[in-house]
Amino acid sequence: MAGNRELKRRIRSAGSISKITRAMEAVSGSKMLRAQERSHKGEQYQQLLVSMIEHIKQNSTSFATHPLLSAPNPDAPALTIAISSDRGLAGAFNTNLFRLLEENLSSHTLIITIGKKISHYARKTNWEMIATIDSLSDYPEYSDIRPASDVAIEEYLGGRASSISVAYQKHVNTIQSIPTIQQILPIPESEVVASAAETKKSTVFEPSAEVLLEELLSYSVAVSLYQVVLSSKAAEQSARMVAMKNASKNAKGLSKGLQRVYNREYQKRVTSEISDVITAKMALQ
Repeated sequence: MAGNRELKRRIRSAGSISKITRAMEAVSGSKMLRAQERSHKGEQYQQLLVSMIEHIKQNSTSFATHPLLSAPNPDAPALTIAISSDRGLAGAFNTNLFRLLEENLSSHTLIITIGKKISHYARKTNWEMIATIDSLSDYPEYSDIRPASDVAIEEYLGGRASSISVAYQKHVNTIQSIPTIQQILPIPESEVVASAAETKKSTVFEPSAEVLLEELLSYSVAVSLYQVVLSSKAAEQSARMVAMKNASKNAKGLSKGLQRVYNREYQKRVTSEISDVITAKMALQ
């Protein structure tokens, strides 16, 4: 009897877990759709910004000498901005990111962390953590990310960092994200090539093209970081939804398996009781 009670308790527990994970799967699915939409719109905005900078570059004489295009101190250590989730229950989302960092970062690397998980992990390593954002909402705003961007640019222009890269989970689709390290400073050569017609157009800028570039280049670094955070959030919600879906499936399978065991034990007990009754009746005859 004690064994049957334990089986019934475990069956109820598995059923309760399945209900919780199904609810979390539904919540994560809703958040995932919104995060994916924000990431897509942010990507479009970033492309327009890069296109604008490309056009202004055609009319500027100081673009090649801008300090954000070449490292002020190439001998300085690299700086990495690492982005993780604040919570777990997202499968291997954070673990794969940590593995990527361990494989690519040296012990002298400077690091800025965004997210509780990477902040806690970085404190256990030899990396020099110069700034941290411990937590972000599920739908972060540009103003939430700008302080990290400002610190990174200050370190770079001050010659204390030779380059700035971002380590994050790049969202591909609902079931796939890629641990990625992406350089943002020095600003890579633009992949957006102005069309011939656009290049030939004579544009009058107010203020001057040089002044616009001064503002837009630093702004583009912050926008690039913000877009990376949006992509990471979309990947996080996707990973959590898939993890909860798998957990629901496993809990359901466990519940069915335990129910079969319970049914077999119950059948054995009933058969044994029937056998005892028949044996007793035959003994009385």
